[in-house]
Amino acid sequence: MRRDGNHLIRTLPAQPVAISAVAFSPYGAKLLTASEDNTIDVWSVSTGNFITSLFQDNILSNFYSGSVCFSPDGSTVLAGSTDKTAKLWDISANSIIRTFTGHSGGVTSVSFSRDGSKVLTGSSDSTARLWDAATAAVIKTFTGHKGAVVSAAFSPKESMILTASKDSTARLWDVSTGNVIGTFKGHRCQLSSAAITPDETKVLTAGAYDDTMKLWNIATGAIVKKIRVYTGVLYQAALSPDGTLALTGSSDHSAKLWDVSTGACLRIFEGHASMVEEVAFSPDGTKVLVGSRDCTATLWDISDVKSTSIRSAAQSQTVRPEYCLRNRGVARCGKASIPFSNPAFFVCNARGQLMDYRSLSSPGALSVFILPPHAANGMYFFKSGASPDNRN
Repeated sequence: MRRDGNHLIRTLPAQPVAISAVAFSPYGAKLLTASEDNTIDVWSVSTGNFITSLFQDNILSNFYSGSVCFSPDGSTVLAGSTDKTAKLWDISANSIIRTFTGHSGGVTSVSFSRDGSKVLTGSSDSTARLWDAATAAVIKTFTGHKGAVVSAAFSPKESMILTASKDSTARLWDVSTGNVIGTFKGHRCQLSSAAITPDETKVLTAGAYDDTMKLWNIATGAIVKKIRVYTGVLYQAALSPDGTLALTGSSDHSAKLWDVSTGACLRIFEGHASMVEEVAFSPDGTKVLVGSRDCTATLWDISDVKSTSIRSAAQSQTVRPEYCLRNRGVARCGKASIPFSNPAFFVCNARGQLMDYRSLSSPGALSVFILPPHAANGMYFFKSGASPDNRN
């Protein structure tokens, strides 16, 4: 099926189990889907091919991955579990190399610091914890929520962390002291997620049952914008890398793309046969990944999305996936980057996109590819022998 030039490739799943988490790798070359069959599958974004599955029955007997993420270098995967731990996997060796133990409830959220030296977890025990990634030692515990912490994330500068809780509040914490900097209270129900804008001036919260997302001013604590989503249960809201778009997943079997500043719905992603509980933006903001309880994950192209100053809410579009991933299924779409092996400096814009490069040995053709968010507005160096195709 084709619509707006996008391709949808359907395959039968190997196992009819729900998708419980999705994530992109830092460079957008790979993605993860975690399923309720105790597996975490790794896929190629450029081809849709299945790469590997992280699964060990004797270790994962009580494993349900509510959150997964790649490490900054893309070589390992961190996964939260209902067994009250987070586990760090080596992808190439397909083995657990570290376990983070200390929470008294299931681990609902996991993330890395930009340099990979620290790990942040959120838990149903109402706390968030900061860990040393190398030793799995607890650095700090953030306590104060009266309900399960459903998401926890570093601020862009990593001086703060943001948590969302079933107690209907989001809280901003000082990383160094562990003190609460701000509390965002105004939803009439538990929160499903919270995110902070790249400039660290605003917080976006999502209410699970009150049909709203709210944008807050961090300095004043005031609500800047209330967005009515009318989607039934709102399971998650993700913020785009540049902070201008929000992506929601809900019980109406769809995901929706929103303009954060105006509250306009720009696109509706339909086609799933069950609830959409997991959503994610690619690092460059040109694709979105949607996971559903119908056992599938779909990848969509949003590279042509324009602001609502150009396209009004009345011109919202329903689109079909760029391609569809089912467990163990295969699909292919997109163009591979041209490999290069010469060391070079790269200059990228605020979206992390390559704008120019200077080879240190010899010039050559190079496709545009995406650098990680922390490389934006600066220069990034690839060592000799590195290739965009090999970046994760």
